[in-house]
Amino acid sequence: MSNKTELSTVIRNFLTSFNSQNKLPTHKLRVLDALQKCRTEYMGGHIQACEDCGKIHTAFNSCRNRHCPKCGAIDKEKWIINREADLLPVRYFHVIFTVPDKLNGLFMHNQWQMYNLLFTVAWDVLHDFGKTNKAVGRRKTRSNIHTSHMGTEYELPSSSSSDCSCRSFNAQ
Repeated sequence: MSNKTELSTVIRNFLTSFNSQNKLPTHKLRVLDALQKCRTEYMGGHIQACEDCGKIHTAFNSCRNRHCPKCGAIDKEKWIINREADLLPVRYFHVIFTVPDKLNGLFMHNQWQMYNLLFTVAWDVLHDFGKTNKAVGRRKTRSNIHTSHMGTEYELPSSSSSDCSCRSFNAQ
């Protein structure tokens, strides 16, 4: 028997106390609920018989949530491989705009407005940078929400043929 801790056990043991202190948004609670119920009786299931020995197994249905490490990981990896095929044969710069952690509460309670503002400002900065530095940018359609920082990420393909090996720049 394995002593492997399941994610559903962690969610069941800690979500109530964590949420009472942090008040997670409804969409995150729905994800955690799906992850907790994944491959349990709640999701329903089906009976399978082993073709070799005839032993009967009950297989519970998965949540099919993209965040689920049990059933969403394979689809996520396939998605990543397909997106890699879309990349241009140039070097890319990964640019991250983060927000001071003192604004986390404002972001958590006004996500739509604050992320629209962050995306708009970040894109304007990159767009202006592109005008003056001949850079071309592509906006990623995702944002990161961690307990430590809020931000947005961009992948910028290099339009330069120079051999510059600069890896990072500090915003002034």
